[in-house]
Amino acid sequence: MCDPTNTQNVWVANFTGVRVDEITKMTLPYQIAVATVAVIVVAIFGRSLLGVQPFAIAAPAHASELVRGAPPGLFAPQSARRTIAVVAANDDSRAARDEIAREISRGWLGFAAVDATADPGASDCAAKTYVAFARVVVTTNDVGLELSDCAGWPVGQWYVPRGASDRAAGLAVLFRMRTWTLESPALAESLFDRGLAYDVSRGKPTYFYTLFKTTDGQMRAYVRPGGPAYVVGLRTNDIVVKLDEKFWWEYGTFQTQKRAYDGLPHVFGIARGKVPSVETVTQTIALGEPFAPASVASRAANTIPIHRNTCGEWLCFTRRS
Repeated sequence: MCDPTNTQNVWVANFTGVRVDEITKMTLPYQIAVATVAVIVVAIFGRSLLGVQPFAIAAPAHASELVRGAPPGLFAPQSARRTIAVVAANDDSRAARDEIAREISRGWLGFAAVDATADPGASDCAAKTYVAFARVVVTTNDVGLELSDCAGWPVGQWYVPRGASDRAAGLAVLFRMRTWTLESPALAESLFDRGLAYDVSRGKPTYFYTLFKTTDGQMRAYVRPGGPAYVVGLRTNDIVVKLDEKFWWEYGTFQTQKRAYDGLPHVFGIARGKVPSVETVTQTIALGEPFAPASVASRAANTIPIHRNTCGEWLCFTRRS
């Protein structure tokens, strides 16, 4: 309204013959008064107007809060803190992989890069020697970095053009990942400290599984090892036949998949291996309590406060000679 570059103000100034900066000076006091009253109203009546408490700042999460009450194997051991497994997807990826591992070990303060051969999604994190798994993929045109947590649960992926040097492209894609750590500090801190990218200030109660439909028409589960759904027996690629005693197609694809994110203890009728028909249930699995740190459980019962990220010491990266 008071912006001297506002097109409407420029038109009015031209039409009236008044300098546009004079219009700004005349309208600015009114704008300040309106904005001040609006802030006061929101501060006093915000909860009833907006449904949440405005200007509430969430306290930063501590590792102890995350670990307390968590299922065994959800987190990596403390000895794995800030250790990233960096692997090459194929022979063409080795040069980029080596450069990325070298940069993490030498240039990221307090971090270490190791090699790994086992699939991180094959087991939970109880005995893992790393908190994150970075898979380097080099194709004809691109160099990619696929980041997952200690149990193979996807976190993010970044790609850059391959160019003339795979090592240079490797550093470029690593820079993309490093930028993510600055843009999402709470997720990055949780991932590199405990092996799970979970933001307590924004997270909801969860079982760490999702549902997806395959080309054969089946509804299947994708389960994070070590999570609450994994603990009670649900496994990746389990065929979901029934959900809460109804066939999943009675809900529909979207409504069935949506239930994976509601944090409620659903009961699954599943099938494993070859089954005689799409209606055959070989096992029933009932979810127990979801993963929900104390602050998350409290917030789920009330409202979700606004969160402001802060940058901690762990984000300081220093190149060493």
